[in-house]
Amino acid sequence: FDFKTKIDSTLNFEVQSNYLSPNNYEQMVTKAYEARRDKNDTEDKAYLSDRKSEYYYSENFEKVAVEYQKIHRYKQYDNIDSLWNEETGYFQKNGELILKQKTKSKQDDLYVLEAIFTDTNSARSIVKKYILAKGVLYTLTANLDTLSKKSKYIENFFETFKPRLAEDYISVLDDKANMFFNALNGTDSLETERALKSVSNYIIFKDKDVDRLIGVIKNYDFPIRHIEAKAQLIEDLGKLNDPKILPFLTSSYSEFEETALFQLAVLKALAKQKNKTASKQLLTLLDKDIPLSGSKWETGAVFIPYSDTLKLAKELFPAVLNFTFVPGYKDPIYEMLGTAIDSNIIK
Repeated sequence: FDFKTKIDSTLNFEVQSNYLSPNNYEQMVTKAYEARRDKNDTEDKAYLSDRKSEYYYSENFEKVAVEYQKIHRYKQYDNIDSLWNEETGYFQKNGELILKQKTKSKQDDLYVLEAIFTDTNSARSIVKKYILAKGVLYTLTANLDTLSKKSKYIENFFETFKPRLAEDYISVLDDKANMFFNALNGTDSLETERALKSVSNYIIFKDKDVDRLIGVIKNYDFPIRHIEAKAQLIEDLGKLNDPKILPFLTSSYSEFEETALFQLAVLKALAKQKNKTASKQLLTLLDKDIPLSGSKWETGAVFIPYSDTLKLAKELFPAVLNFTFVPGYKDPIYEMLGTAIDSNIIK
């Protein structure tokens, strides 16, 4: 069969190939089924991650696997190498493989990584081509013998593969914190909702964002359904480095006296500052007002940042023992003490 341009509207790409399966009819049936299945689903999912895959078979039963991974709209990588390392590392770990060779390139707006993995227990090699097209990552995979080269079918598929994506896709390398602030200050209610729903798992803030982050926490009118997003923003502030952070957290604590969720977020943020001054301030605030939660995990989470900085945890003792009479605080405090003793930090 001759090689010709084939367009796959399910995974949104074109390629010069002569694959026989899947055919257009099979894909039309699949898309019709998905349309019927989702016709009553009115929830906005366009910003969420999505993953699809398909095998493309030649007349000789050679196959190329194509995976389409739409990355969450608010997920960000600091640089392209972060993404490549994540993808290759994950594949190596799960397949117990060795990354033998990799070649990086950039073609117009596309970032490309070609990688060869080998199996120490066999003559098998796995060839992969990762293609990042803004917010979509394509992964092409083919199995080879280590002694053989790519066949014409596989070579052609890998070389001529081109994504076909809409222009409004947003790159995973864009500053998503900036996008978040623009959404909250904008007039698009749908985008605002997406931004607030994405706070807890995706948006990464940096030191440059401190002023705007404080401004949102102080002034933005969070809907009741998104009060957890406000609590997360307070916690995220604790991961950053700026002299304004400690005074803001301290003054906010008393303002949040009627909302334990926010007070706990302030305590978590102070713990995440990982310095003596913030730790002393944590004890001072607890002495003034102890926020309670119906969840032991929420109160216990205040002390989690000290698990890898036990020398700093030492600064909390013995004063923090004064709060062990409060349900939810007793177990994590004694657990932290036990770990510090076992590590000879406290004797």
